[in-house]
Amino acid sequence: MYEQLAGKLDNATALKWYPGHGAQEEWMAQAEAELGFSLPPSYRWWLKNYF
Repeated sequence: MYEQLAGKLDNATALKWYPGHGAQEEWMAQAEAELGFSLPPSYRWWLKNYF
């Protein structure tokens, strides 16, 4: 599963990287839509707080 996720993340256009800023809810929703599944709540929290 993690290899499949890593492959999708490598090719996802909805992911954005801005060090020092938390991920916006809209970005996470776009990533979930492109990946085709919901991100775990703990990972969403990490993205929002530490991405």
